[in-house]
Amino acid sequence: MKKKTKKQIESLKNKASLGDPSSLHELAFYHQAGMYVEQDYNKALQLWKKAANKGFGPAYHNLVSVYYNGLGVKPNNKKAYEYLLLSIKKKHHLRAESLGFLAQKFYMDGLLRKRNLKMGLKYHKQAAKENYLPSQFNVAVMYDKEFDLEPGVKKNNKIAFYYHKMAAKNNFVPSIFRVAMEYLHGDIVKKNPKEALKLFKKGLKIRNLNMLRSLGYKNAEVGSNIINTWKSTIRKELKKSGLIN
Repeated sequence: MKKKTKKQIESLKNKASLGDPSSLHELAFYHQAGMYVEQDYNKALQLWKKAANKGFGPAYHNLVSVYYNGLGVKPNNKKAYEYLLLSIKKKHHLRAESLGFLAQKFYMDGLLRKRNLKMGLKYHKQAAKENYLPSQFNVAVMYDKEFDLEPGVKKNNKIAFYYHKMAAKNNFVPSIFRVAMEYLHGDIVKKNPKEALKLFKKGLKIRNLNMLRSLGYKNAEVGSNIINTWKSTIRKELKKSGLIN
C-alpha cells in the first residue's frame, strides 16, 4: 500500500465529511488500524455505519468483523450475522469473503443456531464461484473421496475435481497435487501424464502447504499427510512414465 501524504489524508477527511461512502469506509479503516489518524475503534464503527447506511458493501463486511471480533464493542454474533446478510446482497470486492464466512461460521460451525450443512455448502459454492480460495478448497474436500471428512455430503470426485481445479488456479498446492493425481489416473479426465508433470513442478515451487491451517481447515494434520502421500505417489508414477528421473 502506497503511503498517503498529509494532503491526501486531509482530502479524504473532507470527502468523508461530505458523506462520500468510499471515503467514510477508508477513513474508518485508518481509525481502526491507527494509520495516519489516532486509533479509535468507536470512530471507525461510526464511520462504517455511515458508509453502510449509504449502501456501501465493503462497510457491511467490515462491520461483521467489528462485531464478530469485538473491536471496540462487545462481541455480538447476531449483529455480525445481520451485517453478513446485508454484505452478500451487494456487489463488492469483499462479497465472496462474506459468503465464505457466512457459510463456515454460521452454517457449518453453527455459531448462532444448529449446524446446517445444506446452507453451508450452498454459500461455500457461491463464494467458490466468486473466486474465494478457502471456499473452493472446502467444497472440494467435502466431496472428495480421498479426504472423506464430511459424512453428510455424498462423495463425488467429479465435483471435487471441479473445485480443486479452481483452487489450483489460485496456486493452492494441495489442490494442484490433487488435480495432478487425476491427470495421472485418468478416472475423471483423460489421462495426461505431461499435464500432471506440469502441475507437479508448479506445486513444488509453491510453499503454501501450511495454508491448510490458515484457511481454518480443522483437519490440517490429516490433510497434510494425505498431500504428502499424493506427492510421493505422483513422483513414483512420473518416474515410471519416464517423465522424471
